[in-house]
Amino acid sequence: MDTEGEHWCNIWLEYAAGGSLADRIQSFGRGLPESKVRPYTKSVLLDTNDDLSMSVSGNRRVKESIAKIADLGLAKKARQRQKGKGTLRGTALYMAPESIQDEQYDSHTDIWALGCMVLQMMTSKEPWEYGPDTEREDILLRIGFTEDMPEIPRDLSKEAQDFLKKCLVRDPKSRWTADMLLGHPFVSVADSAFTRSIEDKRNRIVLPKTVKAVLN
Repeated sequence: MDTEGEHWCNIWLEYAAGGSLADRIQSFGRGLPESKVRPYTKSVLLDTNDDLSMSVSGNRRVKESIAKIADLGLAKKARQRQKGKGTLRGTALYMAPESIQDEQYDSHTDIWALGCMVLQMMTSKEPWEYGPDTEREDILLRIGFTEDMPEIPRDLSKEAQDFLKKCLVRDPKSRWTADMLLGHPFVSVADSAFTRSIEDKRNRIVLPKTVKAVLN
């Protein structure tokens, strides 16, 4: 698409009929229970449908509610990308310190964003507190150039607190990787939750294997 000389690229995303996690958080009002957060977190870490589905009969499957990543915060104009213009990309409240300092975007920054997302799921609050008149630049300066950290509530389980501490580390090299986090007790116990949920839905939702959607 060309609008007044600017070139834009189209982004196609998978249809997610189940809505957003933000909708579910809001419906609970005070954060999701850990029993919900654990499997959602694991599904993001796995980032695949096949690992979260089970065969029912032949080529038909039951699909569990799966969390998918759909954030346009990293989208950038094609012309800017081609010219290499240095512009910060990302949703400010979830950006890692190194993304703000050095414009680094890699798997380490994804883990920081995951920690912010998990924290918000469990508290229903955004990872950083700010006032109504706070500018985006003020948030970026705080994240990138201070020693402040998102507050981890003490009333969370020990597993949840430790998981968040493995994600929200200012030094990207000290953050756990996705593979390491999949072995963390916070998400490793989520398998049984998925099994029970799938069993509950066996007689309610059966879709062809080719259908890929997030269901309620």
